[in-house]
Amino acid sequence: MRREGRSGKGLDGWSPGGRGVPWALRVGVALGAVLSPGYIHPDEHFQSPEVAAGDVFHFSGLHRAWEFRAGPGGHPYAPARSAVSHVVSSGIPLWGLRAVAGPRPPAWALLAAPRLWMAALWAVAVEPAAARLVARMGGGAGAAHRAAYLLATSWTAILAARPLSNGLEAVAVAVLISLALAAERGRDAGVRGAVALAFGAVTAVAAFVRFTALLYAAPLGGLVLHGALRRQREGKRQPGWGVLAAAAAVLAPAVTGFAGACLACMAADAAYFGTPFPTVAPWNALRYNARPENLADHGIHPRATHVLVNSAVLLGPLGVLAVWAAAASALGGLRWLAAGPGRRGLALAWNASPREAATAAVVGCVALPLAALSAAPHQEPRFLLPMVMPVVALLSVHADTLWRDASPGARVAVGLLRSRALWLAFNVGCAAFWGGMHQAGVVRALLHVQARELGAAPATSLLFYRTYMPPRFLLALPEGQTAVTVTDLAGAGGAPLAAEVLRRAAAEAPGAQVLVVAPASVSEDLPCELREVKRHWPHFSGEDPPASPSDLALVLYRLHGACA
Repeated sequence: MRREGRSGKGLDGWSPGGRGVPWALRVGVALGAVLSPGYIHPDEHFQSPEVAAGDVFHFSGLHRAWEFRAGPGGHPYAPARSAVSHVVSSGIPLWGLRAVAGPRPPAWALLAAPRLWMAALWAVAVEPAAARLVARMGGGAGAAHRAAYLLATSWTAILAARPLSNGLEAVAVAVLISLALAAERGRDAGVRGAVALAFGAVTAVAAFVRFTALLYAAPLGGLVLHGALRRQREGKRQPGWGVLAAAAAVLAPAVTGFAGACLACMAADAAYFGTPFPTVAPWNALRYNARPENLADHGIHPRATHVLVNSAVLLGPLGVLAVWAAAASALGGLRWLAAGPGRRGLALAWNASPREAATAAVVGCVALPLAALSAAPHQEPRFLLPMVMPVVALLSVHADTLWRDASPGARVAVGLLRSRALWLAFNVGCAAFWGGMHQAGVVRALLHVQARELGAAPATSLLFYRTYMPPRFLLALPEGQTAVTVTDLAGAGGAPLAAEVLRRAAAEAPGAQVLVVAPASVSEDLPCELREVKRHWPHFSGEDPPASPSDLALVLYRLHGACA
């Protein structure tokens, strides 16, 4: 694939000019990602901070997801998540918060600390890796600036700041890219061996975060191996026995690092969950996800959802172009590898330039995981988060060539991407929806209850009706307390069941206040006398779409009378 010129003048609309992305923009996007009240997916709370808050603060009334309920009486596939994931994404910042704010910090700090930590990891690992990757693929200063601008202005910064395992996987993939590039460029065998050792260790840790990280590590491992083999060209024109020694010089430390880190993670999980050694959480997760009947509990999607829908959800028109570009480049790569039988095909790989090898690796980081993830029937946009940076880097360098070689329809798509206004409009719209509206009232209602309502009565019964699961850690209930109960009805049973629960709550705890959190669009269905306490606007629920702008809210009520 040909590259753009060093001047980097293609697709100028992507960036506003200048020598770099302003720090004010970076800081503003990061703060917006950290402080936004949007509730994208329950896993952003129950995968990590809900569990870590119990470990660090010993809060009462927390919900422990089935993936963490191992041992006698636990889930047959548990533990399906390694403790490594939630300790790194939420445990570290929450321990820091405890050291600063004590054993019962304010709810907003509990919410912000893991997000701020994840945003910092993204800035430290992902953005520098993108710059290194662009440079190695032959992109000039213009391409590097475009990649930085696209990452800085993408709404996926909100998703990356959530303490999801997908965001931590994206950080790990970025670290692997930086290590692979360092190993590929290294001239000293000792340095290459040390980097290969680190590459293997990080790959193992990433696999314990999400087993799909192995799909990203595979093509990057090929880049590490290519760098070692390329050094053989100094003395030999064709592969020989010396190539085995060169390969062993990086494979041996990589395998050693991988094995050592795997043993450490298995020992840590065995100690954390109290299960026998070895405890292999990624294997349990793979077994669970390999059964379609298990995935049916989470939603079944068409196999093409990642390609046709989720890529566009994350990156808009750029995502559509990226899918086409990855498929075309992967096909070209297969033809390149199969250009001749036997020694001829090997000779082509042997003589690949560093730019070609880096491009092939980044294409592999998109095509291989996308193909594997698309084979599963449960597909969510966040699963593709680790691909965002490789896609941005690839297109920042090669978009001009793709436009010249593309069909007329694809040229229209690339032409639209030249518009900075379109790119900003898409990302501002997504940020406003996912960060500011989607189930946004749930977090705000919990923050309000924790700060102002829990001390208003000797006991409190809190009912959530037709919302996402409420993360209990934001209530910061002390260990052993029994004065506050939280009931999550979701949408089960409808209004009659909700009314029955309210009647029981009022009867079982005389003198207690009964609070109800429900969307404005359905609260009138509850046959109870409710008094509005606080209206949180905007709040959008796809399960209960608002019929009017006034319904675009989540309302906190106090039970003020009997239920019919």
